[in-house]
Amino acid sequence: MLVFFSYTCNLLKPRSPSPLPFTSIMLMSQSTSIPKKQDRVRDHGFDNYMEVEKKTRKVLKFQSLILSQPSQTLPISRFDSLARRLGLGFKENEAAAYLLKFPHVFEIYEHPVLRILFCRLTQKALLQIEQEKQALHAQLPDVVTRLRKLVMMSNTGRLRLEHVRIARKEFGLPDDFEYSVILKYPEFFRLFDARDTRNKYIEIVERDPELAICAIEKVREREYREKGLDAEDVRFSFLVNFPPGFKIGKYYRIAVWKWQRVPYWSPYENVSGYDLRSLEALKRMEKRAVATIHELLSLTVEKKISLERIAHFRMAMVDKELVSYRRDTEVDDIVCVRPDYMETDLKDFGVEYEIEHDEEGNDSLDSDFVSDDIDETEYLDEKEDTV
Repeated sequence: MLVFFSYTCNLLKPRSPSPLPFTSIMLMSQSTSIPKKQDRVRDHGFDNYMEVEKKTRKVLKFQSLILSQPSQTLPISRFDSLARRLGLGFKENEAAAYLLKFPHVFEIYEHPVLRILFCRLTQKALLQIEQEKQALHAQLPDVVTRLRKLVMMSNTGRLRLEHVRIARKEFGLPDDFEYSVILKYPEFFRLFDARDTRNKYIEIVERDPELAICAIEKVREREYREKGLDAEDVRFSFLVNFPPGFKIGKYYRIAVWKWQRVPYWSPYENVSGYDLRSLEALKRMEKRAVATIHELLSLTVEKKISLERIAHFRMAMVDKELVSYRRDTEVDDIVCVRPDYMETDLKDFGVEYEIEHDEEGNDSLDSDFVSDDIDETEYLDEKEDTV
């Protein structure tokens, strides 16, 4: 597990504008983040994973384009223009050639009437898509629990339906979760329209104290019982594991030691009525933001999510005065739980911020042949709503 404290706290630290504009005096920061910015150390395991992920995204985009057609086929001549509109970074005639690299996914054939080349998905790809749909519906009990915990993390007990829909793949929700999950279980969820914004919201009917237990709390209990660690050391701490080559200085280690012992409120605790003006409250809320991201990751299927997705939930889960988010369209920011994807199972051990340049310009991270989380027909018609 890896926690980049400085990046986390810079992402979710309060704005502190200077009382005097154009002044050259810099105010001392009261943040509990690491005092000195550390040089980033690249994790080659994640770098290799992201290289494979970039190829997967392009395949998923093309697959979604094909599935969005009524006949589920597309002429080869249209792929270049569609790839440019989607910003996939292909040059002229490269998109069609890219399809030939994946014969197990795409099948190119000559149309019997038009006598031009068309592309469709192979039977193997269609079979895998169907199997994944069946697997999603077979896990509905787990999906319901996951969605209940997600909504309970919000301060008001409600989340925008559109925000959950955009991130449904990360949380393992089926495409029709509005009907198969929310409306099917009225004892857990309530769906309503807001009068002022006319947006649909998912509201939790009743908070379950048994579900308000964070994944990191279970990890702490396991570490305490198995390794016999001091209770005071693990009470509010996160397990820390740095990548190879990451140099830790003396003051950095002291700052981490102090930060590990800072108490904080649970992500499932409603803090909207608390007085957050004191320095101690700011420290608690700062660490609570880290715990919120960790718990959000634990609810995802692959234990990873992009910062674009986290931004959708930030105002509902973190006090608005403590949130500052900057979007850079040239950088794809991905938050991952630490363990290596290729060697071990995905477990809840910690938080890592992995930053990669994304030439495709999208942030979908589905690793299998499943439909992408953005309707390509709406995108091509330029009618998709901007969240």
